[in-house]
Amino acid sequence: MTFNIQEMCKKMLQTNDYYETDIRDVNLVSAIKETIAPFGVFPMLRGFEYIVEAELMILKNGDCINRLRGEVFPQIAIKCYSTSTRVERAIRHALEICWEQEGEGMLKSCCSNKLVKPTIGEFLEIVSGGVNSTLGDS
Repeated sequence: MTFNIQEMCKKMLQTNDYYETDIRDVNLVSAIKETIAPFGVFPMLRGFEYIVEAELMILKNGDCINRLRGEVFPQIAIKCYSTSTRVERAIRHALEICWEQEGEGMLKSCCSNKLVKPTIGEFLEIVSGGVNSTLGDS
């Protein structure tokens, strides 16, 4: 397997439409982080940053929530120099930690008290709703 930096950079530039940074993005990132914190997803987990990136993409283009494996995870992998499988696994791990520790009560209350942990898509929808309500209040 060869690692071609030029090809990777070209690919990133071609697909970089989600990551135009402006002051609104900074506010959005802080709102996402504030919304994720009560669930018990710790910033030291690799999945934390991937969740933030996924939420940015979902909030900018709500349609991509239905294309996590096909669009969201590969985009995050390109941006974070990883693979989509590792991105998905890190997010699942963060969600598992969240479910097993103090966030379990919060997650269960958000998931209508169902007994199984939510999928990645369900969790991202919950966080999106929280971010939208946070931004709507301000």
